[in-house]
Amino acid sequence: MKKIVLVLVPNRNNPEEMQFSDIIILIKNITNILLLVAGGVALLFIIIGGIQYMTSYGDEEKAKGAKSTILWAVVGLVIVALAWGIVQFVGSQFSNSSIFQPPPAP
Repeated sequence: MKKIVLVLVPNRNNPEEMQFSDIIILIKNITNILLLVAGGVALLFIIIGGIQYMTSYGDEEKAKGAKSTILWAVVGLVIVALAWGIVQFVGSQFSNSSIFQPPPAP
């Protein structure tokens, strides 16, 4: 588990010394990985829908099902893109906040 945390949180040699800002980075990195996987699945369904459409051979029901698969895969891809944007925005707001900066030296 420690090795996974070290990979997901850059510039940390010891997970026990993590700060709150590192937890934000960790959550952001895990979310980005999950969104990447979801985007890949959506692209896979677009390809599957395209193959289904090409092999429908004029059968209206198969073509309709393929179009539906492509439509919902594109909707899923748009949702993934919006979620990525939201994660980037929220992560940047947290990481730029003054509450995560160390206090000034006396």
